[in-house]
Amino acid sequence: MDIVDEIIKMDRAADERFSQASDKQKKILNDSYDEAIELKEKLRADADAEILKIEKTHQESIDAKIGKIHDEYAQKTKALDEAYENMNSSIVDEIFRSIVGEKI
Repeated sequence: MDIVDEIIKMDRAADERFSQASDKQKKILNDSYDEAIELKEKLRADADAEILKIEKTHQESIDAKIGKIHDEYAQKTKALDEAYENMNSSIVDEIFRSIVGEKI
């Protein structure tokens, strides 16, 4: 019976090793899955941060261009206003002369 006992011991030891290997495999799979989720979250956060950075850069560029357009508009409007002010009295005089027919 020694041989039978020895075979049973070996079988139990093999079952135990198989069980340990199976547990180890499950742990490795779970750890890998957890690492994959962490990596995915980190990559998503990094991508979101990069998107925000790019959006901010583009917004700053757009704001600068809009500011430049506003400044140009203000300068042109000011120039037109000044030209109108300079020409206003002569235009009024010319209209008056053409209506009345007199020279002032």
